[in-house]
Amino acid sequence: MKSEVEQGRYDRKKTESIFQHTLKWPESREPYRKMYLLKAIKSIIRFLVRIILRILPFPIILALVKDSPRLSFYIPSNRNVIFEKYLGDIKVKINTCYRGEREMLSGYYEPLTLSLIDRFVKKGDICIDIGANVGAITFALAKKVGRDGKIFAFEPAGFLFKRLNENINLNPELKRIIYPFKLGISDKEGILYFAEDEQNPGNVVNIEFLGVKKYKSEPVTVTTIDKFFQGEPPKQINFVKIDVECMEYEVIKGGLITWRKYLPI
Repeated sequence: MKSEVEQGRYDRKKTESIFQHTLKWPESREPYRKMYLLKAIKSIIRFLVRIILRILPFPIILALVKDSPRLSFYIPSNRNVIFEKYLGDIKVKINTCYRGEREMLSGYYEPLTLSLIDRFVKKGDICIDIGANVGAITFALAKKVGRDGKIFAFEPAGFLFKRLNENINLNPELKRIIYPFKLGISDKEGILYFAEDEQNPGNVVNIEFLGVKKYKSEPVTVTTIDKFFQGEPPKQINFVKIDVECMEYEVIKGGLITWRKYLPI
């Protein structure tokens, strides 16, 4: 039997040995060490960027974001501003709590989507924006189609529809182009319940996909594209954008007659 003193010395040496062993990375694990070190450096840089953006005057922040759009994701989430240079000359209300609106402060939103609009949408076109949110893509479509075009913008969530209208009112010249509707679009008429996605604030999702109780949600009237255009069909539909958080299939299914008739992009 070891004495308590001997046992203590043994335990201390064993602990020291284990500690030293953990500090010595085998050569085979060297790439992992570099990877962890790089991740740590990136985390520190992100932390410093957030701190700096918290203390800078907002006009300077906007100038930085315009030159480096990725910085928009680090803007403090406690600002409400009217940004007057979205897509060049469009005024929009921005709440920096929402990631998508922070991106709009760069002057653009989803460059790939904007490039598709620039390529396929023409002056005088009639377009549909299903899931318009606060109008980031709606305004891009409106600028492209011009005075002779028309945009049908559908947004089911009450708080987002209100802000969409506020943004439209900030740009009176677009009122005759954009026609907003507080409606959900699906594959049948009825009532669905929507709630804000806590993991992605500023976006609403059918509660069936969230597992949220009805009392925490908003009842929304939904229809189909075929039903909506049944009474007064437009002369053409050239382009359709759909962003409806897991309900794209239902939207497409509810508009098959319309899609076959107009063959929009």
